[in-house]
Amino acid sequence: MLAGEQDRYNNCCLIETARAIETAANQQKASFTLISYPLAEHGFNLAVPAYRAQDDVDAWKRTLEALRQHVRPQQ
Repeated sequence: MLAGEQDRYNNCCLIETARAIETAANQQKASFTLISYPLAEHGFNLAVPAYRAQDDVDAWKRTLEALRQHVRPQQ
C-alpha cells in the first residue's frame, strides 16, 4: 500500500487507517507492505496541485517491482 501521510481527502485515505491495516495484516501473518510518504497528500502521483515528483517516481518504481514479482505473464 502506498500512502501519503498528509492525505485527508474525505477522510477516506488516512495514514492511521493504513497503519491499522498494516497492524491487522501483521497479526494475521499476512503479506503486506505499507510505504508512506511523509509530505504527500491525496493524489501525490497525479497531475494535481498535490503532485510530488520524487514520491511519484518512487511509487511507480515500487509498483512495477511488485507487479514483476507477483504477476506472471500469461503464456
